[in-house]
Amino acid sequence: MRARQLQLKPLCEACEKRGLIRSARVADHIEPHRDNEAKFWNGALQSLCTPCHSGDKQAFEKTGRMPTRIGPDGWPIE
Repeated sequence: MRARQLQLKPLCEACEKRGLIRSARVADHIEPHRDNEAKFWNGALQSLCTPCHSGDKQAFEKTGRMPTRIGPDGWPIE
């Protein structure tokens, strides 16, 4: 599943939304499977780089919101 997902979409989808180009390394379950086998095997996947998966995605799952990013001008990025 991972190999197929990364073959179809080799770039990090979260980074692409921010205008960045970064190779994806993780096939992430869009909806957390929480040990549900049906969701694990049949759930939709997205390609993410390791920092997006380990940082932003996990923070979102814990708090329900994405971390605020600050741009080079010092203002928050949506």
